Amino acid sequence: MKNPPAVTTNTGTITVNSATSQGWLIDAGTSSAVNTIFSTLTLEKVSSIDITPTDPSAGAITDYSILFTANTDIPQNSYIIITLPAEITVSATNTGGATVLNTCANVFTPTATLTCTVTTGASTTIRVDGIFPSTSNSGQFGTKIGLLQNPATAGATSEFQVDIYTAAGDQIASEDNTSD
Repeated sequence: MKNPPAVTTNTGTITVNSATSQGWLIDAGTSSAVNTIFSTLTLEKVSSIDITPTDPSAGAITDYSILFTANTDIPQNSYIIITLPAEITVSATNTGGATVLNTCANVFTPTATLTCTVTTGASTTIRVDGIFPSTSNSGQFGTKIGLLQNPATAGATSEFQVDIYTAAGDQIASEDNTSD
């Protein structure tokens, strides 16, 4: 059996029937609620994350490439959420303002159409849709986003966070504390 691709809130049950080759029912059983069976499911890890600004200079307005590997099968139309370090902001020169980025591209499939939506609040997050177009997605993925503004001074920043969600909003994979 294969676990669900995401940590879900499904409360249904699992029914198992056994039958003869002629179709005669031998036995049947129904599980308890799925959320109790799968209560110990853990998120898959997003690994091999490489985050690189096109221009690493302090204060530069630049695009960022974010490459990562998903070690699980990602359902079609899933999306990623990238949480920026507090020191990196959406540039004031970004023509989409504070909600849409100038650059939102698939690094490995340049003809693919991605949508990057910015949300600001306690932290700035970027939702990238369109990066998982196939019915089954696994392996390495990459997106180029921008225009972002580097910190005013050189040095370490706080961490990026990368999370993957199903189209229904159930979390599939996560990697916190990715510093670059």
